[in-house]
Amino acid sequence: MTKLSFKLIIWMCVFTTSITHGQAYYGTLYEQGVETTLNWYIQGDQMCMEYIHLTKTGETELHARFYLNAASQELIMKDVLRPQAEPIRVHADSIHSTSNHKIQSMVRHTNPVSTDHFGACIGFNAKTHQGDYLLVVEPTLIELGHFSAFFKDDAILSWWSQQSEKGFPIQMVHVNPLGQVIRSVQFHRKEPQIPTSIF
Repeated sequence: MTKLSFKLIIWMCVFTTSITHGQAYYGTLYEQGVETTLNWYIQGDQMCMEYIHLTKTGETELHARFYLNAASQELIMKDVLRPQAEPIRVHADSIHSTSNHKIQSMVRHTNPVSTDHFGACIGFNAKTHQGDYLLVVEPTLIELGHFSAFFKDDAILSWWSQQSEKGFPIQMVHVNPLGQVIRSVQFHRKEPQIPTSIF
């Protein structure tokens, strides 16, 4: 094998890896006083949203995975606690948005948002009929535009996934008109490797 051929193979491997690289984000979802582990795994045109909820005694009460396939535009829901159960399949066309989810205004923070685990990030404040939102995005090569059809019922994710700017939403907070937190998503860390059990 010539040196040129060897270098070409190495270059192709590096190039392919850069395209198909995966990313895992680990975080927490707070909703109506309930805390749930929320993990996102992204690899190519596939995404998995994993929800894990424990009881007060530490037993796993919920362990579900939502698989988003950008190529087939199909959402597959699997119950990890019941592997024998038939997965639920939903096409992206059946997901609809409502007028209450439409963003009335969006303001980008002038200064970067400093974070402990993701460095300097981009902040946004949004208003909808349902209240105010805070969105913090980590500048990264991850592009959620491929999955925008699945986010139609989420005002913030729908808006961000349609932007030309790339990045991952590491924090999303929804506050009602009374100033009460309705829903909060906070990712704490990320890893370049995705567990083999996910995909």
